[in-house]
Amino acid sequence: LPLTRAAGDTAGERYRIFDLALLFAARRHAAGLTQYAVEMSAFAARRNDPVARALAVTIETLARLANGDWPGAYVTAQSLFDLYRRVQHENWLPAVGNMAGLAAIGMRQWDTAISHFRKAFSESMSAHNFQYAARAAFNLAWTHYREGRRVRFFGLIEEAATLSGEPSEMAALESLTGAVKCADAMDLAGQARALLACAGAVRGDVDLWDASDIARDALSLEQEAGAVDVVADAA
Repeated sequence: LPLTRAAGDTAGERYRIFDLALLFAARRHAAGLTQYAVEMSAFAARRNDPVARALAVTIETLARLANGDWPGAYVTAQSLFDLYRRVQHENWLPAVGNMAGLAAIGMRQWDTAISHFRKAFSESMSAHNFQYAARAAFNLAWTHYREGRRVRFFGLIEEAATLSGEPSEMAALESLTGAVKCADAMDLAGQARALLACAGAVRGDVDLWDASDIARDALSLEQEAGAVDVVADAA
């Protein structure tokens, strides 16, 4: 970053700051993201750079997601739709929709989350951005799972079958599919194991739903399975 600044490479400096922020996003590190949101915002003000301003709000939104500030993340994500349209960077809109959807899950606004993820998935597929399509697909699948929308879940899995996204997204989708099949078979222990595998696949990725929440669901199912076994043994 200092070398980029010394060379006077304005665009390079902007994206180097963003790349450094993404290192913290990969670890869901809210404090690190907040630090780079402030740095990008200062850069945007210093250079009067509207693209950098949009990137600063993007980093801020990621920080809010990592920190579990769902209402705040939703507000900043909503502002990004307009910010990226103003600078004609519409290619960012699926990522923004994905962030808005994550915030909506956090607020348990399921229909809002589904709307954002579905749009992000469709736009990513149209743009052949299969990595982001895979991310939106997993988040949409998780939302359908939590809502018990089995038909929609398997319809989406069929749509996502040809995706070549990151291995973590595809592994998470496979594990979640296993959880739904175990639920159909009333295999609580198997469902819990599949959810734990799912949590492991998404851990640390701020673009996917929170692994700790998925793991909590798995723990609850494990406890329920244990209680069922105790009752069966007593009978």
